[in-house]
Amino acid sequence: MGLLGEISKSSEALRYHSRTAEVAGQNLAHVNDESYARQRVLAKEGVMYTSAGGLLTSGLSAGGVDHARNDILDSRVINEKGDSNSLAAQQEILQILQSALGEKITRQGVNVGLDDLHESDLAPGSLTRAMNDFFNSFQELSASPYEPTIKQELFHKIETLTKRFNEAGISLENLESDISEIIQRSVAEINSILSQIHEANTQVRRFELLDQGKATMYRDQRQKLFEQLGGYINFTKENDISEATGKESGFVNLFLDGANGQKVTLLDSAGPQQISNDWGKEISLQPPVDVNGTPAKVLAKVDSNGQLGRLEVLDGGSMYDDTDGPFIVSLLPPKPINDVAENNNTLAIAKSKGDVFFQSGAYYQALADTIKGDTLNDETKFLAISDPLNGVVSETKRTFSDVDFIEKGQQVYYEGKLYQATTDVGAVLRKLVV
Repeated sequence: MGLLGEISKSSEALRYHSRTAEVAGQNLAHVNDESYARQRVLAKEGVMYTSAGGLLTSGLSAGGVDHARNDILDSRVINEKGDSNSLAAQQEILQILQSALGEKITRQGVNVGLDDLHESDLAPGSLTRAMNDFFNSFQELSASPYEPTIKQELFHKIETLTKRFNEAGISLENLESDISEIIQRSVAEINSILSQIHEANTQVRRFELLDQGKATMYRDQRQKLFEQLGGYINFTKENDISEATGKESGFVNLFLDGANGQKVTLLDSAGPQQISNDWGKEISLQPPVDVNGTPAKVLAKVDSNGQLGRLEVLDGGSMYDDTDGPFIVSLLPPKPINDVAENNNTLAIAKSKGDVFFQSGAYYQALADTIKGDTLNDETKFLAISDPLNGVVSETKRTFSDVDFIEKGQQVYYEGKLYQATTDVGAVLRKLVV
């Protein structure tokens, strides 16, 4: 038994040194691979046992492979990738804008005279050059208002300026179309990267559950994907903790920073969230006065803070008539991707007076400054918005002397403002909130 034990120990040691030489060669082979991190073989401590000769230890064996990685440096690389790609994208857009407007500095030197400054600074064919020539022609006309050649020259400058404006408009429309296409491709690429990261996460967890070292190949692949994703969006990483063991599961969860410090889940153990380039909400105004007319369509972008970022009329519709009353469309903040307080009647995030927000499947407006944990059913602090307005609204002529009855939740448009009753309003009890 002693001889067999020594042979077994020597075999384990040879396997350890063989694995060490293999990893060393692998490190040399990937010396120019930016996504590869240097690896080293961990030596596993021998197990002690009793023998006729006293206490002995088992042979030296490999305890898995470890990475020479640093989380801080890896995060720094991801951030730098994002910053450099962002600056490169801004530079590209500015260059395209400069080309679209025909702007270019063509200064020949610093010693040009005042008479040559115009020709040296402004590129021929640019919008700035056309505007400058246009105003210079007016100045010449003011000095000689009856000179026919100057008048003719002014007409030419007007035609040139009009042409430059039209060219710039077409170029900007083409630029918007190109950028929209780039955004669509980028969104598709982000979704693809998230799916690949989820697959790498799954493989890391599957292999590391055996507790035989780190899945270095998949960790390298995942870090490379993190760097690619960082070139498109800013995100934060958190190691997933297993509820069963309380230890890291091998998964890395990804989040985006939302409004008011919210964490928007981008990727977790359940899988990646799909990113969309649907930047706004399309609204149809109903109904047109003529039943055969077409409804107007508006595309609006409202951020999570309720600020209107963009409004675009897609179709003006036909046969609208607002002589009898206004058309009113309400633009509410978008619904969050994850309603963290779904089926919860307590406020998730503090709101200021007047804030409109979506929570627990409904829209609310804060009637006063509130704090986290306030009850949404408290009608002194929150107004549950009954219906967003969309289309024709009849303006009421009610005055404070009227005895008309207004039901709770009913909306009233009066003297240019929209009101909603927070309780039943009669001749005596009047509670209207703008």
